[in-house]
Amino acid sequence: MQKNTTTINSPKNKTIMKTFREIMFKYDSYDGGDSFRIDDIEKAVEEYASQKPDAQGLNKSIWKFQLEVEDIQLVEMPVNAEILTLQVQNGRPCIWALVNPDEEKIKIGIEIYGTGHTIPEANRRYIGTFQLKGRLLGYHCFQLISII
Repeated sequence: MQKNTTTINSPKNKTIMKTFREIMFKYDSYDGGDSFRIDDIEKAVEEYASQKPDAQGLNKSIWKFQLEVEDIQLVEMPVNAEILTLQVQNGRPCIWALVNPDEEKIKIGIEIYGTGHTIPEANRRYIGTFQLKGRLLGYHCFQLISII
Protein backbone atom coordinates (compact mmCIF):
# COMPACT_ATOMS: atom_id res chain seq x y z
CA MET A 1 0.00 0.00 0.00
CA GLN A 2 1.42 3.37 -1.03
CA LYS A 3 1.48 6.18 1.55
CA ASN A 4 -0.42 9.39 0.81
CA THR A 5 2.50 11.85 0.46
CA THR A 6 3.32 15.12 -1.25
CA THR A 7 6.58 16.93 -2.04
CA ILE A 8 7.16 20.50 -0.96
CA ASN A 9 10.07 22.44 -2.46
CA SER A 10 10.25 26.04 -1.33
CA PRO A 11 13.60 27.69 -1.98
CA LYS A 12 11.89 31.10 -1.81
CA ASN A 13 10.89 30.78 1.80
CA LYS A 14 13.51 28.89 3.82
CA THR A 15 12.25 30.27 7.13
CA ILE A 16 8.79 28.75 6.75
CA MET A 17 10.21 25.45 5.55
CA LYS A 18 12.67 25.36 8.50
CA THR A 19 9.85 25.99 10.98
CA PHE A 20 7.63 23.50 9.17
CA ARG A 21 10.34 20.83 9.32
CA GLU A 22 10.88 21.51 13.04
CA ILE A 23 7.18 20.86 13.60
CA MET A 24 7.15 17.83 11.31
CA PHE A 25 9.98 16.15 13.29
CA LYS A 26 7.37 15.59 16.01
CA TYR A 27 5.60 13.10 13.75
CA ASP A 28 6.97 9.57 13.31
CA SER A 29 6.39 9.43 9.57
CA TYR A 30 8.76 12.33 8.81
CA ASP A 31 12.31 11.36 7.80
CA GLY A 32 13.78 14.85 7.34
CA GLY A 33 13.37 14.98 3.58
CA ASP A 34 10.77 16.63 1.38
CA SER A 35 8.10 13.90 1.60
CA PHE A 36 5.32 14.39 4.11
CA ARG A 37 2.18 12.41 4.94
CA ILE A 38 -0.93 14.50 4.22
CA ASP A 39 -2.46 13.94 7.67
CA ASP A 40 0.83 15.02 9.30
CA ILE A 41 0.90 18.14 7.13
CA GLU A 42 -2.59 19.05 8.30
CA LYS A 43 -1.55 18.66 11.96
CA ALA A 44 1.64 20.68 11.39
CA VAL A 45 -0.21 23.48 9.58
CA GLU A 46 -2.65 23.77 12.48
CA GLU A 47 0.23 23.88 14.97
CA TYR A 48 2.19 26.42 12.87
CA ALA A 49 -0.86 28.68 12.56
CA SER A 50 -1.46 28.60 16.31
CA GLN A 51 2.10 29.54 17.29
CA LYS A 52 2.67 32.65 19.37
CA PRO A 53 4.34 35.73 17.87
CA ASP A 54 8.12 35.63 17.55
CA ALA A 55 10.43 36.90 20.28
CA GLN A 56 9.97 40.51 19.16
CA GLY A 57 6.19 40.20 19.39
CA LEU A 58 5.70 40.73 15.67
CA ASN A 59 3.04 39.00 13.65
CA LYS A 60 3.06 40.38 10.13
CA SER A 61 0.47 40.18 7.41
CA ILE A 62 0.03 41.60 3.92
CA TRP A 63 -2.90 43.99 3.59
CA LYS A 64 -4.41 45.55 0.48
CA PHE A 65 -5.36 49.24 0.37
CA GLN A 66 -7.63 50.46 -2.44
CA LEU A 67 -6.85 53.90 -3.82
CA GLU A 68 -8.80 56.60 -5.59
CA VAL A 69 -7.33 58.32 -8.64
CA GLU A 70 -6.86 61.67 -6.87
CA ASP A 71 -3.89 64.01 -6.54
CA ILE A 72 -3.67 63.35 -2.79
CA GLN A 73 -5.51 61.12 -0.34
CA LEU A 74 -5.02 59.81 3.18
CA VAL A 75 -4.75 56.07 3.70
CA GLU A 76 -4.91 54.55 7.17
CA MET A 77 -2.43 51.77 7.82
CA PRO A 78 -0.40 50.44 10.75
CA VAL A 79 2.78 52.29 11.80
CA ASN A 80 5.91 51.01 10.00
CA ALA A 81 3.91 49.46 7.16
CA GLU A 82 6.19 48.47 4.29
CA ILE A 83 4.59 49.18 0.92
CA LEU A 84 5.41 46.24 -1.34
CA THR A 85 3.70 46.91 -4.66
CA LEU A 86 1.15 48.95 -6.58
CA GLN A 87 -1.12 47.23 -9.09
CA VAL A 88 -4.55 47.58 -10.64
CA GLN A 89 -7.19 45.11 -9.46
CA ASN A 90 -10.66 45.15 -11.01
CA GLY A 91 -9.96 48.52 -12.62
CA ARG A 92 -8.88 50.16 -9.37
CA PRO A 93 -5.36 51.00 -8.17
CA CYS A 94 -4.33 49.18 -4.99
CA ILE A 95 -1.22 49.03 -2.85
CA TRP A 96 -0.20 46.00 -0.85
CA ALA A 97 1.83 46.47 2.31
CA LEU A 98 3.50 44.23 4.86
CA VAL A 99 2.06 45.31 8.20
CA ASN A 100 1.96 44.39 11.86
CA PRO A 101 -1.81 44.38 12.49
CA ASP A 102 -1.23 45.03 16.20
CA GLU A 103 0.51 48.36 15.58
CA GLU A 104 -1.20 51.72 16.03
CA LYS A 105 -2.89 52.98 12.84
CA ILE A 106 -1.78 56.24 11.22
CA LYS A 107 -2.83 58.09 8.09
CA ILE A 108 -0.25 58.47 5.35
CA GLY A 109 -0.44 60.74 2.35
CA ILE A 110 -0.62 59.03 -1.04
CA GLU A 111 -0.26 61.10 -4.21
CA ILE A 112 -1.27 60.04 -7.71
CA TYR A 113 -0.33 62.12 -10.74
CA GLY A 114 -0.99 61.51 -14.41
CA THR A 115 1.84 61.51 -16.92
CA GLY A 116 2.61 65.10 -17.90
CA HIS A 117 0.78 66.64 -14.93
CA THR A 118 2.46 69.23 -12.73
CA ILE A 119 3.77 67.80 -9.46
CA PRO A 120 4.31 70.28 -6.59
CA GLU A 121 7.56 70.33 -4.58
CA ALA A 122 7.53 67.83 -1.70
CA ASN A 123 9.58 65.11 -0.08
CA ARG A 124 8.07 61.89 -1.45
CA ARG A 125 8.89 58.24 -2.13
CA TYR A 126 7.98 56.66 -5.45
CA ILE A 127 5.68 53.63 -5.09
CA GLY A 128 4.94 52.69 -8.69
CA THR A 129 3.22 53.38 -12.00
CA PHE A 130 -0.10 51.97 -13.20
CA GLN A 131 -2.26 52.27 -16.30
CA LEU A 132 -6.03 52.47 -16.73
CA LYS A 133 -8.55 52.52 -19.61
CA GLY A 134 -6.75 49.92 -21.70
CA ARG A 135 -3.34 51.48 -21.03
CA LEU A 136 -4.42 54.85 -22.43
CA LEU A 137 -3.88 56.66 -19.11
CA GLY A 138 -0.65 56.39 -17.11
CA TYR A 139 -0.46 57.37 -13.44
CA HIS A 140 2.43 57.58 -10.99
CA CYS A 141 1.98 56.94 -7.27
CA PHE A 142 4.04 58.39 -4.41
CA GLN A 143 4.05 58.27 -0.63
CA LEU A 144 4.13 61.83 0.70
CA ILE A 145 6.84 62.23 3.35
CA SER A 146 6.63 66.01 3.89
CA ILE A 147 5.67 69.17 2.07
CA ILE A 148 8.56 71.51 1.25
